[in-house]
Amino acid sequence: MLNFFGTNVFARKRKVKMLPIDIMSRIETLEDRVVLASQIGVAFSNGNLTLTGSAGNDDVIVTITGTNSIMLWSTGTFTGAGAGPFLVTGNVNISMGGGDDTVSLVGASSGKLDSGDFLVDLGAGNDSFFTPDGVNAGITFTGNVSVQGGAGNDSMQLGGSDAANTFVVNSVTVDMGTAGTKTATLDRATIGTNVSIKTGGSGDQAVNIGAAGGSSTVGGSVTITQANGATGYTAGITNFTVTGNVSISNGNSGANGANVNVMTSSVGGTLSVVNGNSAGTNGVLVLTTTVAGNSTVKNGSATGTNGITLQGATFNGKSNTISNGASLTSSTINLGPTAASTFAGAVSATNSSGTGNNFIFVQQGTFLGGLALSNNVAGAVQNQIALGFTGTVAVTGNLVITNAASTTSNTVQVERTTTSGVKLGDVTINNGASGTTSVVAGSGNSNFISGNLTIRNQAASVSRNIALSQTTVLGGSGAYLYNVGLSPLSTISVGVNGVSTISNALKIEDGSGSSSSINLQSAVLGSFNFTDLGGGSDVITIATGGGSSVTVNGVTRIDTGGGSDTVTIGTGATAYFGDLVVIALGAGNDTLTIGSNASSPAFSTAAKFQFDGGAGTDVFNGSPISLADFMLPLPGKLKSKITGFETLNVI
Repeated sequence: MLNFFGTNVFARKRKVKMLPIDIMSRIETLEDRVVLASQIGVAFSNGNLTLTGSAGNDDVIVTITGTNSIMLWSTGTFTGAGAGPFLVTGNVNISMGGGDDTVSLVGASSGKLDSGDFLVDLGAGNDSFFTPDGVNAGITFTGNVSVQGGAGNDSMQLGGSDAANTFVVNSVTVDMGTAGTKTATLDRATIGTNVSIKTGGSGDQAVNIGAAGGSSTVGGSVTITQANGATGYTAGITNFTVTGNVSISNGNSGANGANVNVMTSSVGGTLSVVNGNSAGTNGVLVLTTTVAGNSTVKNGSATGTNGITLQGATFNGKSNTISNGASLTSSTINLGPTAASTFAGAVSATNSSGTGNNFIFVQQGTFLGGLALSNNVAGAVQNQIALGFTGTVAVTGNLVITNAASTTSNTVQVERTTTSGVKLGDVTINNGASGTTSVVAGSGNSNFISGNLTIRNQAASVSRNIALSQTTVLGGSGAYLYNVGLSPLSTISVGVNGVSTISNALKIEDGSGSSSSINLQSAVLGSFNFTDLGGGSDVITIATGGGSSVTVNGVTRIDTGGGSDTVTIGTGATAYFGDLVVIALGAGNDTLTIGSNASSPAFSTAAKFQFDGGAGTDVFNGSPISLADFMLPLPGKLKSKITGFETLNVI
């Protein structure tokens, strides 16, 4: 039998039928008013206060007037225990039911509830629960606050932009429910233990912690979970000190994508930010934040763009993982665009495949556990990785840079980069196959590498380029530059834009099988070795006027392989060779020129050099100033040192 506040409705109607028509009419009118007006049931028992809303639109203000003292106000009617005041020694339990409901929580004279928990179930409808600005003198709970939403457009705000609107509680647990647009805001809050906020629904979802700029603290961890299926997600943490972990997880989204900001905060544990797949764009910004533990920042795939920016932050964990999923437009990882970040542990930054473009920019920063940068899955239009355009990139440990195959281009540029470490400090750069491939190091700023340098460019359908300038390499193996496989045009240059110093060996290999250019202009090398693995026509120039000088303190070996090759040394700048020089031109119509500026100990005695033209019609051009006893015809002791040349010229 249906009852409204203890009244038997059906029995009441049977009595009405016995009354005269005019009285019955008045009673029916009264019943209409009861149904339309908001009636909120109030029960107070054993110190527990319970509010039960109607199926209509209810508006309730809960005012904590002092310690455990609560007054109620509503545009509707309170039944049962009425509006108070109530001295609450237990829990406050509010269940609003259906309709579009509003629950306001006001703290008057620093209201405090030090007994039990504060529980709110908003129910179905477009509902809100908030602490309004301008009327609060702060609210303190020694217990927990729990908020449950339902189907509909729901919003929650605890604390606010007003400096007096503070919120103190042991823990906050929020589940905004499903279906509709959801917004949850927590600001100027002091939480003793944990914060857990969940949203779900088909509209936009937003969780903002500290959005109004008031500083807040959490004694435990913060967990934000937004379920799959929303149009878009927004999540932010600002001006918060969290002693535990921070986890932000956004599900798969529609056209509005997902955007997460973590700014001017401190995280005592780990930081995890994960955006799901998006039909729009995904973005993450971590700014001027300190993270004590490991960090994970991840975007799923996106039909629009993926972007991750970390700047002015300190990451003290042993492991830091940054990744973008596949994108149809572009994926970008940007570290330190305007302010440097410091990473105490290893850093891995990765863009996955997509039909768009992949970019990784490390503008500045300190990486104390090594740095790995990777556009690592084939399929992108172009892959680009650039370091040091704004400030110094300091890496303690190894720096590994990898571009997978792309349809158009792979490029790497390294500026203002330093490595350090007793056993570590190597730099390794690998470019996959593409249309054009380029590695440029030190074009405008110096690099310092305490270990070894390795650069590999895979096959390219248009061209490949390695340019090394203003770079110091101290490792025991030195520097290894290698253009692998076929390419119509292959160039490797050292010192065109400033002196490079390689304490040990500089080893260059080229496998293009076509036109190659090797250019050494300003360099100090421990030793030098060039090998053509693919044949083709090679042009090797050493100290021909494009730089200051080239010094090779150890052994020099040049093997141009097959093809018609040209080697020119010391025609425009000084070329100094401190030890044995061996040049083998291989099969083909080759030309070797030793200019007057190649005045070196290696050429002062015939025991220190060996030039071989190989098969084909070859030309040797030599300067008597550079080569001891060089004259025509060759004296006997030079006949075994300059061989295989059909034409000998004095220049």
